[in-house]
Amino acid sequence: MHWECYQKMTVCVCSLNMHQSLKEVGQKIAMKCKGLPLAAKTLGGLLRGKDDPKDWENVLKTEVWDLADDKCDIIPALRVSYHFLPPQLKQCFAYCSLFPKDHEFQKEQIILLWAAEGFLHQENSKRKMEDLGREFVEELHSRSLFHQSTYDASRFVMHDLINDLTRWAAGETCFRMEDTPEGERRQNVLQRLLNLPRLRVFSLRGYNIFELPKAIENLKHLRFLDLSTTKIEILRESINTLYNLHTLLLEDCRRLKKLCKDMGNLTKLHHLNNSNVGSLEEMLMLKSLVHLQGTLEISRLENVKGVGDASEVQLNSKVNLKALYLQWGVRDAVEPKTETQVIDMLKPHQKLELTITGYGGTKFPIWLGDSLFSKLMLLKFDNCGTCTSLPSVGQLPFLKDPVISGMGRVKIVGSEFYGSSCSVSFPSLETLFFVDICSKLQGTLPERLLLLEKLNIFRCEQLLVTLQCLPALRELEIDGCKGVVLSSPTDLSSLKLVHSRDMAKEVFEQGLPKLERLEIQHVREQTYLWRSETRLPQDIRSLNRLQISRCPQLISLLRTVKIEDCNALESLPEAWMHNSNSSLESLKIRSCNSLVSFPDFALPSQLRTVTIKGCDALESLPEAWMQNSSTSLESLAIDSCDSLTYIARIQLPPSLKRLIIFRCDNLRFNSLRKLKISGGCPDLVSSPRFPASLTELKISDMPSLERLSSIGENLTSLKFLDLDNCPKLKYFSKQGLPKSLLRLIIDECPLIEKRCRKDKGKY
Repeated sequence: MHWECYQKMTVCVCSLNMHQSLKEVGQKIAMKCKGLPLAAKTLGGLLRGKDDPKDWENVLKTEVWDLADDKCDIIPALRVSYHFLPPQLKQCFAYCSLFPKDHEFQKEQIILLWAAEGFLHQENSKRKMEDLGREFVEELHSRSLFHQSTYDASRFVMHDLINDLTRWAAGETCFRMEDTPEGERRQNVLQRLLNLPRLRVFSLRGYNIFELPKAIENLKHLRFLDLSTTKIEILRESINTLYNLHTLLLEDCRRLKKLCKDMGNLTKLHHLNNSNVGSLEEMLMLKSLVHLQGTLEISRLENVKGVGDASEVQLNSKVNLKALYLQWGVRDAVEPKTETQVIDMLKPHQKLELTITGYGGTKFPIWLGDSLFSKLMLLKFDNCGTCTSLPSVGQLPFLKDPVISGMGRVKIVGSEFYGSSCSVSFPSLETLFFVDICSKLQGTLPERLLLLEKLNIFRCEQLLVTLQCLPALRELEIDGCKGVVLSSPTDLSSLKLVHSRDMAKEVFEQGLPKLERLEIQHVREQTYLWRSETRLPQDIRSLNRLQISRCPQLISLLRTVKIEDCNALESLPEAWMHNSNSSLESLKIRSCNSLVSFPDFALPSQLRTVTIKGCDALESLPEAWMQNSSTSLESLAIDSCDSLTYIARIQLPPSLKRLIIFRCDNLRFNSLRKLKISGGCPDLVSSPRFPASLTELKISDMPSLERLSSIGENLTSLKFLDLDNCPKLKYFSKQGLPKSLLRLIIDECPLIEKRCRKDKGKY
């Protein structure tokens, strides 16, 4: 590993300037890494930000480098990285030896395990163990002992060599099921574990059991119990004897129907995960679980028939909850009055993320828009199909991310949702999702949403989305709505992505200078993308991806389109090239290095001029351009397209009057009447490739051209020949010049001019 690479992994340049002595020590440490990037990363993480030479000297001179290889097969640099971990962090790192190789784990998962083992205990500190655990995870990540998963950013994984390091560090203090001696049955191992009274962590995740062993009640010191994805149907009452239990995971226990009725002894329970448990038949008895943290999911609320049961939960006392899910399942009959009374009693504390799914009341609880919930940030309503109005949450000052879907009876979005007109609505709103609300939904959004960054509206068929002051909006997705209108004086100066689909109409009247991606599909009625052609270059100067499809009535009302420096552009949208309504007259494309081809459709009927320059990947032009007898194309100019090999296999369009080719050395073509070739295409004119229909030909600026073999008796229609600035041109074809030639102009071609003189010339 070179010193330069190691240097980047440790300290900033300013530190090296302050302590030049670090460089010599650092080079010696880098040598000990023996070219292994992982070793350099871990040691780099260890020394990152340290500018005291003593710290570097301690790493270089530690005796850990010198452990005999026969006593330890761990790479020395990794041993050193572990050696310099703080004691508490060493304990946490060694505990990770329980994970098999390539196992991906979530940050919260490992933190809960550390907490259960007591590794995060802090004397005389009010700081939460979970916060210290998050700090430890980040520290191990910064030292390259944890790596972020390439498949899921929320997960971590350890390199195989790091996994070996954890097992070396743990020694014989940890036991994994895969370490079971061959032939020993897992059931025997399970029985042995149940006989360990001081066991703190017990995970049966994914284990094929249908009931919890009765002996679980003997594990009085148990702090972490994971029963996720097991087949258990009833949670034994013996769980209530585990009064030290800190974490209980029941995730994806699809068959679980009943929990223990009494959970009063679980006063230390902080984490209860019962997500994706859809078969629970009774209400959770959560009154005594005042320390619950993280996410709590209360499902099958349709089974709650009395207000008293709901009030027993006392959600407002669980102040450490970060997210709450209230879920009603499928039922034969909805009792709106009862469900309204139940949700009124499920009032949580004021600062969390709230999701309500399947609620059957006709209106939302009053407490939802209460000023006491001013700290509510995320709010989601899903499939609340009997509600007739949206919740009044527009005045919640910190609400950032509301998601509203599946509310088929709501017919209007207006002041009842976002508040009175005399106050600012949604002052902190950053994202807004409307999905599958009533097909007849009408109304407008608030005029000013100054912080809104993402707006998604799906399948609201009668909703006409009129956007006004959205200066922070970056992403706009509209699908299945009546239409979207961006009209002046709309402020959409930050918009980068627009995706609209299945719309009645689409009108853009405002410039979008930061727009990078535009996708439009299934627009049914007459559609205007931009009304002003003069502002188009400024309006979409950042655009690098444009997709338009299935828009039969697209009218751009643009006579001139110019696209420059769009290196991600591979092809033009079909709707532009295959549109009888288009008024496009001029198309100019320049420096689009990824442009490979055009859609194989005839050109728009009004298009007269096409200019293509500096598109190195372009290989050919569509045959449909050349074979269409009704095209209006009069001028085709191609410049510096190195990969272009041919213009047409059969013919050129009959309307073509002007063809200019410049610096296209690999180009081949077949027929036309007027042709101008300029600038270094000698192969194009040195052999007979010109079509017999050619009447005018100009060849200029070819310093290396010596022979015009392509001009002979075969050009029976050629009348005008203009040669300019071809200083080495000396010969025509052996057949001589065409008999049809009426005018020959020679300028700055001294050699061929001499041969064409009347008195002494050869031709």
